[in-house]
Amino acid sequence: MPRKKLTQKEKDAMQSARAAAKEAKAQATSALNANVDQFSNMKFWKNVDPAVAEGVATAIEKSAKSRKRAEIKELEQRLATLKSQ
Repeated sequence: MPRKKLTQKEKDAMQSARAAAKEAKAQATSALNANVDQFSNMKFWKNVDPAVAEGVATAIEKSAKSRKRAEIKELEQRLATLKSQ
């Protein structure tokens, strides 16, 4: 099945949506960093909807796994370099 060719209008819409998402992520990150004491307090999370808290916990776990995989990959590359010397 042939791929659909995007019109310029669709491409522009996708590009502006990506820019808006990038800006929203940047704002969320800065808000988190500015309020780290509040977010690291257990009492804060007691007042948050359990589904939201679970989603945040899941995202943090996935992020930690991703960082570990990247670190392992980097170490494997360094090891391969050292073995080849």
